[in-house]
Amino acid sequence: MKERLYNLMSEFNVIIQDIDCLADAIEVHFDGIVENYECEKARSLLRVYLSVIKGIHEDCEELYNKIDQAVLDIKYKRV
Repeated sequence: MKERLYNLMSEFNVIIQDIDCLADAIEVHFDGIVENYECEKARSLLRVYLSVIKGIHEDCEELYNKIDQAVLDIKYKRV
């Protein structure tokens, strides 16, 4: 059971890393639009994307930490 949870956490961590990469890519696009264009709609759209992705990232990290704590509780029989 613990091994399965560790494997799930490992897979979940990959998802968190992918979200970080996506946020980085959007920030690069945002910087390019700000530098090269005066398109407020595009800036607003990218700000929304970044906000949503960062919110998802925070939710994922919170869930990851809860799973990690549950695994530790099981490991040390604090359940």
